[in-house]
Amino acid sequence: MKKNHSQPKAKPSPPHSHQSPQIIGLTGSIASGKSTVSQMIRKKDIPVICADLLARKALDPHTEASQKVRALFGKEIILRDGSINRKKLANLVFGNKNNLENLNSIVHPEVLQMIKDKINVLVKEGYRLIILDIPLLFEAKLDKLCDKTVVVYSPHKQIEERLKKRNGYSDQEIQKRIASQMDIEKKKTRADFVIDNSGTLEETRKQVKDLIGLLVARYSRTRRS
Repeated sequence: MKKNHSQPKAKPSPPHSHQSPQIIGLTGSIASGKSTVSQMIRKKDIPVICADLLARKALDPHTEASQKVRALFGKEIILRDGSINRKKLANLVFGNKNNLENLNSIVHPEVLQMIKDKINVLVKEGYRLIILDIPLLFEAKLDKLCDKTVVVYSPHKQIEERLKKRNGYSDQEIQKRIASQMDIEKKKTRADFVIDNSGTLEETRKQVKDLIGLLVARYSRTRRS
């Protein structure tokens, strides 16, 4: 883990009341290792709000967002139990900028509200340090919610190799998914901290440990007594 010194000046932190926690945004590229890092952080008893899980919840059958998505993309993406066929939906949005933007315009507001609701619950429980695990943190401009940001980095070649091995994607599918997000090199320059996940799992774990140690020391405790 290292601090990112490539930015000309530090981004000012959002104003907080004395009851507000410190919000740390965690992001990366597809297959860069963000989910692995997120799990490591959870094991340190630090709350992690996962935007992907909230997005799935937003599209549960009978939700308003789910109905809007069905109206937009047609009943062909709906399974027998009323849930959305995520594979079919992915095929419709990756590689199609308009479809992706339309989907995000439906899902993102719902996810944002759920994130705020979960933060409020954690604040009431006394937590002072909260991690937001958001794949599209910069793209959706949700970094404005955060005091600091962390990017989990892996180089392009390694990301492509992981997607082939892990997901069985073709070269075309890989490029569509990578193109749907901000370039990982650009994300790296925007982050306050970078965790390099191009090495071994132990090396990544050491960086996560160092980062958590720094954050906990800076913000006193993960939870108010």
